[in-house]
Amino acid sequence: MSSATAITNLLYRYAECISNSDFAGAAALFRRAQLKVSWSDTLVDSKELLHSMEKQVVIDPDRKTKTKPVVSNTIIEINETAGTATCRSYYTVIQSAPGIPL
Repeated sequence: MSSATAITNLLYRYAECISNSDFAGAAALFRRAQLKVSWSDTLVDSKELLHSMEKQVVIDPDRKTKTKPVVSNTIIEINETAGTATCRSYYTVIQSAPGIPL
């Protein structure tokens, strides 16, 4: 599997974890990464990401988020020699509202 495919799969696994209310699993995907997120001026690690998800994402009594995350506009830049990569993408969340299904 190419590095670009592995990174793309990681993004999709993240969305899948969020859909399944598996915040610990989602954060664990980035345990070796630093993330630039819209809600912080500094890079965050996986522990900060987990804390943010647990604080911000509403979970129903049935342990469902009632959301559908969508990852798009992914740009991956890989430096195989240095063993580094940078990935930028949009993360859009579609959420159901009371009386309106997802």
